[in-house]
Amino acid sequence: MNIELSSGKKIDGVTVDDLKEKLQLLKSGEDFLILEDDDGYIQCAVSGRSLLFEYQDSSGHFSSNSAVSFDEAEEMLTLYLNRDSSWKGIATWEADNGYDGAGGSVRPGQAEESFSVGGILNTIKKTAKKEVKRSIERKTSGIVRAVFRKFTK
Repeated sequence: MNIELSSGKKIDGVTVDDLKEKLQLLKSGEDFLILEDDDGYIQCAVSGRSLLFEYQDSSGHFSSNSAVSFDEAEEMLTLYLNRDSSWKGIATWEADNGYDGAGGSVRPGQAEESFSVGGILNTIKKTAKKEVKRSIERKTSGIVRAVFRKFTK
């Protein structure tokens, strides 16, 4: 697996210690962190004093319904790094079901439609709308920026 930070810094062959070190950088200037492998990714972005998450795997693309604490984030990312799927139970997830942007709350393990490239814009719009609605103050546009960067590289 590898990590990519909002600054563009990448690390291949990530260890748990690397992960914990890079997660701490989100408290001091980095806007987001992406942990990825050949099967998908999980990413988090700063939202006030907590983090918002998204992940993509063979079952689809999902966003966390609420912010996650840094302690929970460390546990989630460590479990993901160790390929332990129990990380999905730490948050509640909303699925992005493709072009129409329709989504709904899902439990971990529920089958969902595959993520489609055509749904990226709808995902960004939906995420931005949700963030405005929640009135979460943040230093940057975090999750929207993370999604945009991920798909424009």
